[in-house]
Amino acid sequence: MYIIDSSFRTLAYTKEVSHDAVDGQWESIVVKGHSDITTVNAMKRHDILNWLNSCSEPILNTSPIFSQPRINANIIKGSDKIGTLIIIEAFNKMGKAHLHMAKHFVNVIFLALQKDSIYQNTRGEIYNYFFADLLEGKKLKKTLIEHQLQFLDWSINDHYFVLKVKVDKHDLLNKTLDYTAHQLENIYMESRAIIYHKDIILIINTRKSTQLSSDSLNQLENFLAKSKLYAGLSCCCGDISDIRDYYLQASIAVKLGEVFQGSKCILRYEDFVMYHLIDICSKTVDLYKLCHPAVLYLLTYDQENGSDYYNTLRVYINNDKNLVESAKALFIHRNTLVYRINKITELINTNLSNENVKTHILLSYKIIDYLKTEKQNFSFHKMQKTK
Repeated sequence: MYIIDSSFRTLAYTKEVSHDAVDGQWESIVVKGHSDITTVNAMKRHDILNWLNSCSEPILNTSPIFSQPRINANIIKGSDKIGTLIIIEAFNKMGKAHLHMAKHFVNVIFLALQKDSIYQNTRGEIYNYFFADLLEGKKLKKTLIEHQLQFLDWSINDHYFVLKVKVDKHDLLNKTLDYTAHQLENIYMESRAIIYHKDIILIINTRKSTQLSSDSLNQLENFLAKSKLYAGLSCCCGDISDIRDYYLQASIAVKLGEVFQGSKCILRYEDFVMYHLIDICSKTVDLYKLCHPAVLYLLTYDQENGSDYYNTLRVYINNDKNLVESAKALFIHRNTLVYRINKITELINTNLSNENVKTHILLSYKIIDYLKTEKQNFSFHKMQKTK
């Protein structure tokens, strides 16, 4: 037998059974202290968790996902599931008597949990409301913030990042948000996750560092990919009282990432700052009139002549006018690139060595990227006024 909480963390298990006596799920419960992510993902895909979560009475679970039949008995407080007792069939075939036994055990476990002060303070009861207030933008006194951070052994002078994980319908349907939040906290030990407007918000404390380590980012990317999730990542925040602004950055990264970088798991706000500024500007200015004439001319010329000068110029300037690197990026011979650049220079009659001109040209490409997605009807300039 074993007991897990709503985030699939191990609360207790039969000590006399070795970690390798049953299956991978049992080993994860005993060794890692939580359910196996592969098993959880499999249950999500087949909507088994939705069925299990809806059961108010103990049931016999014979799903082929598991190596042996097992009884699932939810521990319910009011209308919320706070944990589950699982009894695995081992020596004898399970029947109605075992279901009655499981119901009795659940009642005993529920009473024990109500008396356990440690359990009462897990899964964020101490800090959930505090972080929710900060994400809402409520103005809290510095002394109150410092007091709350002491519970976490954090300092008001630490640096933070905000990660917003966009969950899909399977996570909502199968109620695996707590589980996913716990897995994220395992990647970033100096972090706290809360469920906020049906998304998972991870606040990562990097102490004095203004960067996230490449190792942790790799772990995060692997986990998100394996779980078929994606997330927006803010810039570094130097004052936790401003954390809402960085939550909004992560939210904007998620929205823009859906349009411009659909295949990536981690969407960094710093990669979308230009698009964000363009979107804000679009509310008051005709964006086409901000584009450099040379870029608009090449776009039209390519459409009329079947050439590829528009893209060639973009790659050339992005590579700081390096012919070798630009040719590699375009998969063309260096001589072909030289011919194209000469032709482009002849067509646009523009000084590409001027820094202001180069900046204007690159901005123009971003504007045109944005305008191509206008049909998506995305807009972020009002996000500061919405939750």
